[in-house]
Amino acid sequence: MYRNRDAKLDRLGISDLRIEYSPHRNVYEVRMHTYGDSSRATEPEMTTDGCASGTLLFARTATWKQDPAGWHAKSARALTSTATAA
Repeated sequence: MYRNRDAKLDRLGISDLRIEYSPHRNVYEVRMHTYGDSSRATEPEMTTDGCASGTLLFARTATWKQDPAGWHAKSARALTSTATAA
């Protein structure tokens, strides 16, 4: 769990990030709240990528909805893990 209260106050950056792994389903669930300038976003289909140390961990394309507060996407599908047990 990652939390940065300043991102919400400043309206810039990641304010909350949670990544949970379900070994029984072999999936990750990623939840995040971000803030920033989304004025250049014009198409509702967007992809969110998650990377660590230059390695792509996941990519999720979804149809987002725009409202006065910004863009929002809710994912009902889980992301398949590429992790292997040691």
